[in-house]
Amino acid sequence: METNAQWLRHKISLGWIAMLLVLTVMLAHMILLGIYAENDFAALKRDPGPGFLKYLMLVYCLYAVMPIYIYSVERKALRWVGVGVASLFFLFFVLHHLGHWVAGDRPGVLSHALEAALHVLGLWVVVNSVRWARIQSGAVA
Repeated sequence: METNAQWLRHKISLGWIAMLLVLTVMLAHMILLGIYAENDFAALKRDPGPGFLKYLMLVYCLYAVMPIYIYSVERKALRWVGVGVASLFFLFFVLHHLGHWVAGDRPGVLSHALEAALHVLGLWVVVNSVRWARIQSGAVA
């Protein structure tokens, strides 16, 4: 029988994997827009740009390993680390999206749809991570 903690781990891991998928689709979308615009990928040169490409790869790696982290930790303090990581990424991507929206950088509805999906998934992960972190350590077997 599955415990509440295991069920929450499944939900959180699914959220991280889905966010990784959305980020991948967003990057593919930007690449395709660069191809179709025939402007030497000007948008990608601006965001994320060559200087931030290493950080983008770090984000991808972190999103990929977070499900493993979720299944590997049992101590309550380490579960709260997962909450912190999820919260930081959620806030970063919401602020990043708002920055582009205010600047008028988003090319269309599909770009906003992908961003909204990422935000919904991020909120899903944060809420379920907090629920998981609050469970007593003995209940996480």
